[in-house]
Amino acid sequence: MLQEIHIENYAVIDQLSVEFGPGLNLLSGETGSGKSILVDALGRRAYWTVSIMLVECVRPPPEGEVAVTVSA
Repeated sequence: MLQEIHIENYAVIDQLSVEFGPGLNLLSGETGSGKSILVDALGRRAYWTVSIMLVECVRPPPEGEVAVTVSA
């Protein structure tokens, strides 16, 4: 389960931490509020982690810092 995502210097986000609760979590907001940036950062982090595990990096690591906390 995804517990938290921390983003620094990614796209237009200087610093952001989001904690997720158990069950369903929704992202909502106005156009341009950063929903897609958050989802993109999470996807790029997951892709990069899998790529490192497979030792097959198709694209360079994303700029900025994205940390994800998960639990079993």
